[in-house]
Amino acid sequence: MKHSLLILLLLACSLGVTAQTYDELVNKAYTCLDQKEMDCAIQNLEKAIKKEPKNPKSHLHLSNLGTMYRRLDKNKEAMACYDKAIKLNNKSAAVYNNRASLKRNLEDYKGSVADYTTSLTLEPANEEALLNRAYSRKILGDQAGAESDLLELLRVNPANYQAKSNLVNIKKLKGQYEEALQDLNELIAARPEDPLLYNNRADLFLMMKAYDKGFADIETALKIDPAYGIAYITRAELQLGQGDKASAKRDLETALQHGVKEAQIASLLQQCR
Repeated sequence: MKHSLLILLLLACSLGVTAQTYDELVNKAYTCLDQKEMDCAIQNLEKAIKKEPKNPKSHLHLSNLGTMYRRLDKNKEAMACYDKAIKLNNKSAAVYNNRASLKRNLEDYKGSVADYTTSLTLEPANEEALLNRAYSRKILGDQAGAESDLLELLRVNPANYQAKSNLVNIKKLKGQYEEALQDLNELIAARPEDPLLYNNRADLFLMMKAYDKGFADIETALKIDPAYGIAYITRAELQLGQGDKASAKRDLETALQHGVKEAQIASLLQQCR
């Protein structure tokens, strides 16, 4: 009798576990995520998707699952999740954006552009897709395409700060220094607390060989954020422009201390010898 009772209790426990609904598993997954318990979140979301793979919400949960894997640097698993999500629903701009972002991080810029383009056929005014496609196009050397995306983004949202800032960089590359300077002056007037803008203007002054103005902007950037590694690189470039290799080397070494990777400055370090 005791043996039979034990079997019944075990069956009851088993049924209790398997009786979890799709929504319960999903809710548990996101509760775990809120509590920063990533393994728990992934396990429960995978169970939910396996339970109802054709549920209308499963493509979004698969996309979120992919993003969780990305946080763990499991890019292969993340890509598989995004691929499955698109197979379930190829009309979600958000999922294409997620996969495009991963491809961009993996330096598959052509694949990234393709996914952002698909996203934009679904949502032509998608600001994320326009901004990031512009970046990928710029990396691929398609300056005209990048500029077109940024101008379209500003048509959609004239206040988009990132689009304005990135458009300045394209003008710099095209040699439109005065136009770029005017734009940067306006951006700095609107956001005087942003060290990135002062660094970008210093970089422009470097191109214009206006070294003193460049140094002044870097000083301002570092007052705002003394740990801003990129500013030390720009100041080193200004110093190299003036032939001061010793000072440039010190700044590049400081940049390394603030998280800049040595590969980013290898060529500059060579110039300091």
